[in-house]
Amino acid sequence: MAHATLADVSLTGEWSDLTATHAGLVSTAAEIQAAGSGAIAIVWGGASAPANKSGRVLRAGEVATGSAANVWAKAIGHSGVASVTLTA
Repeated sequence: MAHATLADVSLTGEWSDLTATHAGLVSTAAEIQAAGSGAIAIVWGGASAPANKSGRVLRAGEVATGSAANVWAKAIGHSGVASVTLTA
């Protein structure tokens, strides 16, 4: 299985579609890791920013694996960083 690590993405407290920054992430198997010391939340799928959802919380170093047309992420607290790796 080939792995391609994309640039880390700095996040704020607002939902951000990671596929807008990394088109190669669309519907591709990927790992999202909380990089640095902050926690992040992610939601796999959904054409618009998640409403009334907290998402799956990833603390520093934790990884989630999935695939979707849209991948939403936000920082929990003041800031966070998502490290994105394509796994397919």
